Amino acid sequence: MFGDPVRNEKGWDKVRLGDICNKIGSGATPRGGKENYKLDGIRLIRSLNVHNNQFEYENLAFIDDGQANLLSNVIVEQDDVLLNITGASVARCCIVPDNVLPARVNQHVAIIRPDDKILNPYFLNRLITTDRFQTFLVKNSKKKGATREAITKDEIEALNICVPPIDNQNRFTRIVEKVESLKAEYNNSLKEIENLYGSLSQRAFKGELNLSTIQVQLSKKEKPGINTTDLHAGIIAKIIYLHSLNPKHELTLGHVKAEKISHIIESHLNIDLGRNPKRIAAGPADFTHIKKVEHRAKMKNWFAVYKREGTSGYKYNLGKNYNNLLEITSNELGSREAEIDKIINLFLKQDSHQAEVVATTYAAWNDLLIEGKNPSDAEIIKEARLNWTESKLKISEDKFLKSIEWLRKKKLIPAGKGKHTIPTSDI
Repeated sequence: MFGDPVRNEKGWDKVRLGDICNKIGSGATPRGGKENYKLDGIRLIRSLNVHNNQFEYENLAFIDDGQANLLSNVIVEQDDVLLNITGASVARCCIVPDNVLPARVNQHVAIIRPDDKILNPYFLNRLITTDRFQTFLVKNSKKKGATREAITKDEIEALNICVPPIDNQNRFTRIVEKVESLKAEYNNSLKEIENLYGSLSQRAFKGELNLSTIQVQLSKKEKPGINTTDLHAGIIAKIIYLHSLNPKHELTLGHVKAEKISHIIESHLNIDLGRNPKRIAAGPADFTHIKKVEHRAKMKNWFAVYKREGTSGYKYNLGKNYNNLLEITSNELGSREAEIDKIINLFLKQDSHQAEVVATTYAAWNDLLIEGKNPSDAEIIKEARLNWTESKLKISEDKFLKSIEWLRKKKLIPAGKGKHTIPTSDI
């Protein structure tokens, strides 16, 4: 569409990157190094989190407010381009996900914040990650006499960037977003097939499955009415809408709570939202998938994520097209919509921490059932508290016990449906 970004055979205007950016800069590692990282707080983005066109959430570090204040010159903002500038991962580049903010970067990562009236950050990211541009950057990072690869701030500012008309860039971004959505759908389908193969193989080897009785029928798959990314967005839009009906409830809703409600809906009703939930400090979550969902929702003007003033948390605001999404979602869900509304309503009064404990308890209980066990309350608590992440040890056993009782009272008892959460050791 735009040709080679280095040769520029299409003759696009070439502009010095520093002249069309509002910020270019890198940070530092807090005093004391990784030993002083925290279990939660402000995110510190490192080079291992930045991959080409993809942000890796695993091993994301945290710092406290005091450490973050010392890095106030590298506050990461929405849609910032992140570029690795040292070491073996030099030149890797991606867009910061909204759900990582608030965040800072260390000295190995540069923030590039283009003037979006001239240069679309998503276009810039894709331009930097083309094979030709990657080769150019890596080659130039290997300076004579240097012990490791490095790209300086001056060199970033001096880069000559092809700048097509902004309308073309925006159109390209929409195309990329659609392609990424389709790729996610195909990857999810492949994972489902692999999981089914693994499950059937184990049952066959254990003698639990008589293969001679299985009839395989090949049929043309019906075209789904809505893909899993959009369905997940629709579920979140319903969560936002039902919380917005009461200002007190609206204040309790953020990233963590919405993801926990989504997890229980997906598992309890066995509805595929395309998630592959992992065992992280905030409970069962798939932030790689939620990044795609929130990006698509923002592009479609369904809803968006904003920083909640005066706190480190985030809030959702519905966009002007959210009614269209709710209608599509309602048509897809059919009779299951009433069950989903019921689950969302059960969580309206809970804050993020309460939702986290309940969802973790539910997920741990459900995982044990998937494994074929009939767990006692003590075994459920052990799985949710001791076999999750270290941070769960800060939560008392009594809170997990009360969550078990609450789930029983509300008739949200797991049945071993849905996907097993991925343990931290397997991530």
